[in-house]
Amino acid sequence: MTDWDKGDGDFSYIVGMLMKDGVSVPEGYYYKDIEETDVAIGWIKGRDTADVHSSAHPLTEEAIKENGYKCDKMKWCMELYNCPRYSTPHENGDITLDYYIPINDN
Repeated sequence: MTDWDKGDGDFSYIVGMLMKDGVSVPEGYYYKDIEETDVAIGWIKGRDTADVHSSAHPLTEEAIKENGYKCDKMKWCMELYNCPRYSTPHENGDITLDYYIPINDN
């Protein structure tokens, strides 16, 4: 997950898991509450993982705008490595990356 709202001009990259509200966090671990919001999910397919990852954000953002939504108040975005469609290539060799971007209320 990428956090765009640290206030220092940089973003942070957080590796983690999505959990239900109220789950306890073990000592020494960090957590980030994600406020309830609508999200767009892009399914980015390809054989080259570098290409899939580098194109995920712009392709998902473009699809959001083409469908009449906005994502100009985005505070985070997230890659989700959904197994097995990410970890095990399809018959044609493609993998699928799920890419989440919060969208504005219209």
